[in-house]
Amino acid sequence: ALLDLAYAKDIPLVATNPANFAEADFHAAHDAMLCIAASAYVESEDRARSSPDAWMKPAKEMQRLFEDLPEALANTLVVAQRCAVMAPKRDPILPTVGDKAGQLRADATAGLERRLAHIPDADRDVYFQRLDFELNVITQMGFPGYFLIVADFIKWAKDNGIAVGPGRGSGAGSVVAWSLTITDLDPIKLGLLFERFLNPERVSMPDFDIDFCETRRGEVIRYVQQKY
Repeated sequence: ALLDLAYAKDIPLVATNPANFAEADFHAAHDAMLCIAASAYVESEDRARSSPDAWMKPAKEMQRLFEDLPEALANTLVVAQRCAVMAPKRDPILPTVGDKAGQLRADATAGLERRLAHIPDADRDVYFQRLDFELNVITQMGFPGYFLIVADFIKWAKDNGIAVGPGRGSGAGSVVAWSLTITDLDPIKLGLLFERFLNPERVSMPDFDIDFCETRRGEVIRYVQQKY
């Protein structure tokens, strides 16, 4: 009936196939997922079912299915070509937080002073040289705002009694992060490398791995949404 209608109204045909899972043998898993979503049982008679044909068929399989309608297959490519789009590339947009570089340097320097006050035998020159090096790299790569924002919502969480992890992943290698209380691990004492976290030779957005109390992390997310 659809073919007769298309020819009667001179409407082009297009060959399509629902694609709900990648491979044909994923059908049983997809059918079980439908049951989970609908709070039904696999053996139930009256329930929504997944079609075993709803997989991402390759071109040869589609050609076999529609061998009597080559025009429909040709039109599929026409539609695909008309839908082609390339999203414009842009750098991540971070919220504005004033003089980001100056504020980061001031906050990190003050924070390191507070940290070292509890380590009387620390070699201050080693810590402050590392701090200066990291601040220069962070500023050069344009990420002072990122550090300030992360430090802000972690401080807010701690001030509101929300448990925050001590830090893990490559971010634990940053003296700046330690000074801002983003992490609680002394990277100089532990011999951790800042370059694993941020490196001018490999420009990419920094990424702190942060653990919040599972039952209250939603409060932190809402704080970030409302403020930024």
